[in-house]
Amino acid sequence: MAEELAEEDLLRSMDEVDARIRKIRKRVRALLASIQAASQPSAATDTTGNAG
Repeated sequence: MAEELAEEDLLRSMDEVDARIRKIRKRVRALLASIQAASQPSAATDTTGNAG
């Protein structure tokens, strides 16, 4: 009985860690996407930053 409870606790902990990893990955992907979007020049400006 105690062994089953320990196994359930371990599995629950693993699921919680997995969920936290998924959240962190999602946040990292969003951050990278925003950095990439900010670093790409706009189509409305030329290479000097002037509209054109």
